[in-house]
Amino acid sequence: MHAQGAHLFAIDVNQEALDTLQKECEGSKIICVNLLDWNATRTAVESISETMDCLVNNAGIGAEATFMKIQPDTFDNVIGVNVKAIVNVTQVVAKRMIESGRGGSIVNVSSLVCRLNNSSNYYRLHEI
Repeated sequence: MHAQGAHLFAIDVNQEALDTLQKECEGSKIICVNLLDWNATRTAVESISETMDCLVNNAGIGAEATFMKIQPDTFDNVIGVNVKAIVNVTQVVAKRMIESGRGGSIVNVSSLVCRLNNSSNYYRLHEI
């Protein structure tokens, strides 16, 4: 989308990854924030002054534990990034899309890494 002239805003907790993206996609705007922090994330997204026509929710993390061994704090982080952050960011962006009268598109991207046999996140029945 950036190559086609879209204005790109990227949010990540990893400043180094954001810096690399900014070099690769000249003119992109980067925001470093921890998606687990509801209020900081909301403030960061609300600080974007441009009209948004498209949102791509692409953040996601996995757990380095099998189903029976996952700990509550790890599970909270997974749900926090993979579910709560999507709701939080989407609420802000969707509200602005509606208020603009132009609407927009919201795309939620997920991963199929759990289907890979070599993935540490692949829960085979004998590991449960």
